[in-house]
Formats: sequence, C-alpha cells, structure tokens
Amino acid sequence: MMVQLYCPEEKEAVIWYDECMLRYSNRSFFSIIEDEPSKILWNLSDITEPDSFLLLTLGDLVPVAANALSGAKKFATKETKFTESETLYNLVQCTPDLSSFDCRRCLGGAITNWSKSYGGKRGGRVLYPSCNIRYEVFSFYHKQAQALAAPPKGTYISTKFHSHLY
Repeated sequence: MMVQLYCPEEKEAVIWYDECMLRYSNRSFFSIIEDEPSKILWNLSDITEPDSFLLLTLGDLVPVAANALSGAKKFATKETKFTESETLYNLVQCTPDLSSFDCRRCLGGAITNWSKSYGGKRGGRVLYPSCNIRYEVFSFYHKQAQALAAPPKGTYISTKFHSHLY
C-alpha cells in the first residue's frame, strides 16, 4: 500500500489523487469537519476574467453539493463559458458523512482560502480532508465514474508533518 511505503511511521494520512481521496487515521474522523492538512495547487497562468466571476461560479455550486439527499454523494459540477473560446470547468465536493451545514462551511472556507491565496489563476484547487474545490480551463472530471487501475500522475500525499507530490 502507498501509505505504508511513503509514510510508515504516521498514524494519520490523506492521499489525494486527481479522481479520489484516501484517508486513514487511528481516530474517528467521520462527521467531523477538518481543513488540515490541506494543499492548494494552482495553474501558473493568469485568468483574463475577474476573480468575482470565479467566486460566483464556485459559490453557486455549494448549495447543490451541500443539499444532496442523505446517502448521496455531495458534489456539484458546472461548465461556464467565460470567453468566446474558453470554458471554465468547476467542481465542489464534500465527503458524504458531513452534514449539509458542515459541507457549506467547509466549501465556503476552501473558496475563501483560494481567493485570498491564489485568486486570478487559470486553474486551481483546494484540497481539505473534508471537502475540495477545483476549477480548470480544461475538462478534468468525467460524467461517469471510471475505475482506476493504477494511481494517476498528480498524486498528493499529506500527513500531519509532510506533504509530497509524486
């Protein structure tokens, strides 16, 4: 297992892949909102539209994800034309064990953290153990889930004390 290979001494870890997350701990974390450890990633290129457009687009998705039916996956996606030739692909997601209130809080914090840190970029994401947001100028999600045979490039492993990109 990757966790044993890269983090053999840790008691807690979060591994973020492009399409999923793996989390383990020696304590219960279900139904507890957590925003640490976290990872913020961004595209180096700037976006031509103002940040307010992006914040509004991501903000529109929060209630859709947060108000998912009990037992349903808590996520929302949206494609938005922001120039004549470019589409912005957006995703917000919470772990399904969070309450609607905590999902909204987590996503709101992620959006605020992004806008304070790296707003104005052509793509980016905030990865928390309880939720994540992402937007790009290319399609990064699938309409139907697909099984992964091997960990994809862009694997992020974070423990309480270390963060690694593989």
